[in-house]
Amino acid sequence: MTKLDKIIDNTSFRVPVGYFEQFNKDIMNCLPEKENRPTKTISMWGRVKPLLYIAAMFTGVYFSVTLLTNTERFNYVAEAQETTEESQSQWASVQISEREFFQFVEDQLAEFRFREILNHLQMN
Repeated sequence: MTKLDKIIDNTSFRVPVGYFEQFNKDIMNCLPEKENRPTKTISMWGRVKPLLYIAAMFTGVYFSVTLLTNTERFNYVAEAQETTEESQSQWASVQISEREFFQFVEDQLAEFRFREILNHLQMN
């Protein structure tokens, strides 16, 4: 007898004869009986709802990207700034004396007071 045979004979773990032939049947006998449950039906809305969610998500992403990459909006702001700068540069070239400026302000104030008096008279 070889050393390997001695080691195998000395082990206390042994499989009973015919164990694996009956193993499957024993396990199946221990399991509970399978219940026949009715199959669950999914409505048409239940099938379409995920697709609508996906479509809404892609639509939102599309409009978000379109809004963020819209160059016309930014061009409008740039044009408005250019117009403001042009008008400021036009007024910067105007030369007016202090006397002319105060005369202009006085005329505007007199016209405003005149209109205010007329409005007051019309209300009474």
